Amino acid sequence: MPATGRRSGRLACMSDGVAVGVIGSGIMGAGIAEVAARNGCDVLVRELNVGDLKPSELDMEFFLNLAWNPHAWNGTNTYQLLEKRLARDFDPKFLPELTFLLSRYYV
Repeated sequence: MPATGRRSGRLACMSDGVAVGVIGSGIMGAGIAEVAARNGCDVLVRELNVGDLKPSELDMEFFLNLAWNPHAWNGTNTYQLLEKRLARDFDPKFLPELTFLLSRYYV
C-alpha cells in the first residue's frame, strides 16, 4: 500500500496471505464475516461461551491477578494463593484437600 495516509478501501484477503477470524456470530460478527467472504477471504467463525473458558478459569485468574499485581506472588506462596481462591468458591471443609490436590499441579 502506498504511504499516502489514505486507506485503499479494499479488504485484505487470502490472496494477500490474510485470513479473517471472527469470534461471535451476532449482528456485528455476522456482518464482518459476510463482508470478508464476499471479498473472497477465507473466514472462520467461532462461538465462545463460559463453558469453553471454565476449565482454564484458575489459570487465567492467576495470570490476570499477577498482571494486575506482580508482587502478589513471591515465588513461594502459590499454596496460599490457591487456598484463597478456593475459599471464595468452595465450602471451607473441602479447602485442605482441594488445595493439596491443586497444589500438586501448580507448585
